[in-house]
Amino acid sequence: MTWFKSSATSLKTYFIRSQLILSFIILFTCIMGFTGIASYTFKRYSESNVQIIADSLAEQLQAPVIFDDKISTKQIIDEYIEQYPIQSIEVIDKNRASIYQVTKPSEINDSKLLDAIHNKLISQDLGLTEIKHNGQIVAYVQVVFSLRPLTNFINLLLMVFMVCILVAFVIILISSRINYLRINHALRILTETTDLIADQRAFHLRVPKGKVSEFNKISQRFNELLDEIQRWDHQLQAKNITLEHQAMHDSLTNLPNRAFFYQKLDQIYQQPALQNKSALLFIDNNDFKQINDQYGHQAGDYVLQEMAKRIKYSLREDDFIARIGGDEFAVILKNIEHSSQAIVVAQNLLQTTDHVIKYLDQSIHYSFSIGIALGKNISNPSELVHLADQSMYRAKDSLTKWAIIEHKQPKMEPSNEAEY
Repeated sequence: MTWFKSSATSLKTYFIRSQLILSFIILFTCIMGFTGIASYTFKRYSESNVQIIADSLAEQLQAPVIFDDKISTKQIIDEYIEQYPIQSIEVIDKNRASIYQVTKPSEINDSKLLDAIHNKLISQDLGLTEIKHNGQIVAYVQVVFSLRPLTNFINLLLMVFMVCILVAFVIILISSRINYLRINHALRILTETTDLIADQRAFHLRVPKGKVSEFNKISQRFNELLDEIQRWDHQLQAKNITLEHQAMHDSLTNLPNRAFFYQKLDQIYQQPALQNKSALLFIDNNDFKQINDQYGHQAGDYVLQEMAKRIKYSLREDDFIARIGGDEFAVILKNIEHSSQAIVVAQNLLQTTDHVIKYLDQSIHYSFSIGIALGKNISNPSELVHLADQSMYRAKDSLTKWAIIEHKQPKMEPSNEAEY
């Protein structure tokens, strides 16, 4: 099997990275867009204004140029260059020779980039106006518009835009943080619920609704899956309980079977205090084969069922009864301080045979023998079972209803003879 390792990105990192990329894209797009709009607006503004200024200046320079009045020419040009955002003004004769030129130092482009922008935005022919007299061209005036208003506007625009972008970026970060916390909260609840279910099999847990509708849909489907798993778990537990009950109980009498009996006996012998105060009764039906032969096996089964009920209801609450095979039953008695207590219990059980069993309008008489063994001073459960079984056979052989073996010494205490 080949395992592929991949580097996973956390949700928080993904949010920050995506928001940063988005912010830079928005910033670049807006800068380019606003710069283009500002340049186009400035171009249209310059084209309109520079021609108006050039036409006005040509009209005022007509007389000074004709009369070669350089003082008036200089005065008029100086007023214009100070009043308007003009980089330079030049008066050229009709042979294209410079008559007078003034340049405003503060408006001179200080970089090749600005020169390139200036040449791109404003044509060299723009601002070149003829000075005429009587319909004849006597000179030209060349007005070069300054880029300083454009650069100042763009700088101000960029400054304001950067502040706005910074504020927007902070808002985006806060919004991303809030969204991340909401999504992370929904994911954390889903993860914690899944961990509890996996670790503790807590199928009753459900994912609560949140504020994100998409996660609510996931939670709804997850809860529906938990409902189905919980139903399966209940069915499986019920089936396991049923199978465990069937494995540890007798199907005819519904009493614990031989395996359950030995398990219970082993548990008692793991606690010496309980062992020394316990006793074991082995019970065997005396007439079962005769009942089967005379009344049939169904009648025999009914006798075993009735016998089990009578014995069970005659025992104390803490006593344990099991069917260990055929017509044999075993009873574990607890809190037995003396053999007389076990004998009293056995005598109470024997009284259940005083009443006949009614089956299909037939009266069936039955009896059983009881072997008693006390757990005190018995080293292991196998020995206790052997002594109880031996005691039961002594009771059957001696035609007594019960017999007891105490302190590893067989002791016969006959009671009333069984009725056959």
